[in-house]
Amino acid sequence: MSPTLLVVDDNPDIRDTLAIALNDHGFRVTGAPNGKVALELLEEGLRPDMIILDLNMPEMSGWELLAVLDARPELSGIEVLVLSSTPVEGRKHLGKHTSLEYLIATVEATLQRAA
Repeated sequence: MSPTLLVVDDNPDIRDTLAIALNDHGFRVTGAPNGKVALELLEEGLRPDMIILDLNMPEMSGWELLAVLDARPELSGIEVLVLSSTPVEGRKHLGKHTSLEYLIATVEATLQRAA
């Protein structure tokens, strides 16, 4: 079965570009415009293999979503790749201007190590 990714970014162009590129590489992708929507999807039962997360978003930031993920045992095991200009200690991080090829390679390598 193809790995499932949740892309959380308030910029629809970034979300759509990532979804298209990742789908083309065999991933199933769900998008969310902010942490609040992402959390709602997770509470409804979505269990992605990885979350690709922006930090600065309206309604519920990536920082706030990370805090919820860490606090809930049923969600704390989900791999998170932070896609932001701000690194987060203890999290995999790629800058916003990372190439799609490098992002896809990082997602693939991270999921292989986690398996």
